Amino acid sequence: FTTVAFTDPASYIHTGLSPNTMISVKIGAYNTGGYGGLTESSTYYTWAVDPSSLTVQKASFETATLSWKSAGNSPETPYEVTMWDEDFPLTIYEPVPFVNNFLSTFTTLTSLSPNKLYNFRVRARNGAGITTAYSNIVTTITVDNITNLQGTALTVSAISWAWDPSDGNPNYEIYGV
Repeated sequence: FTTVAFTDPASYIHTGLSPNTMISVKIGAYNTGGYGGLTESSTYYTWAVDPSSLTVQKASFETATLSWKSAGNSPETPYEVTMWDEDFPLTIYEPVPFVNNFLSTFTTLTSLSPNKLYNFRVRARNGAGITTAYSNIVTTITVDNITNLQGTALTVSAISWAWDPSDGNPNYEIYGV
């Protein structure tokens, strides 16, 4: 950034920075007699922005793939994903904790249980450790296993297949073996 000269007050508001930007400055005093030495600041960070537009891209029997928008955060911004399920709504899990220093805006969570409703949210943290608010909450139901699969011969050339409806799965695919 450019050098700025001014008089009182002995403060300056540095604007135009991006979210989660690391910055330090050097400041020196001067008068008609000359310049004093430069004093360097510690490193400071602007706040990170709340992640936005969290969505479930897909869910299977044991996985859920999530994505979100960085909302202008720098590529060095870490994210935390938290979740809870319908059986234990007051127990919040962190499948992607800040300690992992996770920098991507998508993840696939594994080891989920079939036919269960899950809720997810994400937040960001700046370089100084200050966290944002959580994103929107998204919900998905993992796909249930097919049960009670039965075939009934209809004619000499046709069989009718039927099974119990699968929760969390509005579509089916059938394969020959």
